[in-house]
Amino acid sequence: KDVVYTLADLQKNGLYHNDIRSWNTIVTDKSAWLIDYTLVSTSDTDNNSIALVWLAHVLLTGEREGPLQAKKNLPDRSIFEESYKLLAVYDYVQKNKNIMFSDILKILNQKK
Repeated sequence: KDVVYTLADLQKNGLYHNDIRSWNTIVTDKSAWLIDYTLVSTSDTDNNSIALVWLAHVLLTGEREGPLQAKKNLPDRSIFEESYKLLAVYDYVQKNKNIMFSDILKILNQKK
């Protein structure tokens, strides 16, 4: 959720990270942080929502994503089937063109 909070704050201020990758994320047992803000801009040039789903894929599988892989296509949906919240995020990203990270936060914060 920490990364999504950051993305929602950026988006609320009209900014996009544009380089969401496993190697630009620091993850501990309790938190996660985005690093490397050199590509932040007022345009979503990197499809940040799909990159976020790839980041979740990396955290679930331990497989690092490729640099181009996260740009256009979502990973295999079946990877997310054991987490109803991540599956809901996947479906939201797949079905919507104008992604709001605040909506993704709402999905992640839902109680079962």
